[in-house]
Amino acid sequence: MIVQPDFFNHWKTKRFTAVIGSKDAPLLVLKLWAYCQTKRRNSFSFDDERLKYICEFDGDANRLHTALEECGFIRVNPEEATGFIVHDWDNVNASLIASWRNGARGGRKPTGYPKVTHGQPTPSNHNHNYSRDEIRRAGLPTGSETSTVLDDSLSKDQRAANRKKLSDVMKDAIQKLKSPTATGQNEEEN
Repeated sequence: MIVQPDFFNHWKTKRFTAVIGSKDAPLLVLKLWAYCQTKRRNSFSFDDERLKYICEFDGDANRLHTALEECGFIRVNPEEATGFIVHDWDNVNASLIASWRNGARGGRKPTGYPKVTHGQPTPSNHNHNYSRDEIRRAGLPTGSETSTVLDDSLSKDQRAANRKKLSDVMKDAIQKLKSPTATGQNEEEN
């Protein structure tokens, strides 16, 4: 849940604290926002008593609802006879909601071709930093060579062929780099 740095000093929070009459009033709002995150939504259709228990408020349930609405933390849901919408929770937490949606679809989409990191090999299971010369000797494309392989002016078939060729070259190069002679080991050490 994203909480703005000025939340405790914001005029709405100060007003809510005064209306409720407790310095712990901001915690009531934070508990409501935490509930929104847990339920992954900002629109609810339940009575004031349930709101009271969600926020862990010791006073009158109707007083809490009225104070939250009066101070702008919740608003009436025009689509529901009972219930409310937590004001702007979805806007403030848009990046969080987007992450949930991306995760539901399996995460970020792959780009369709191997990642080329100008002059550096792609990550592998071992920690070794290869020089540009080692990369060239292994057959990996470097620098400007990669831009011609994925050039947008090429036809779809040419780009697909180039991606395949680049993928094959990279696989071969990584195998060469993993070999004992590429890492500086000689056969006697194995």
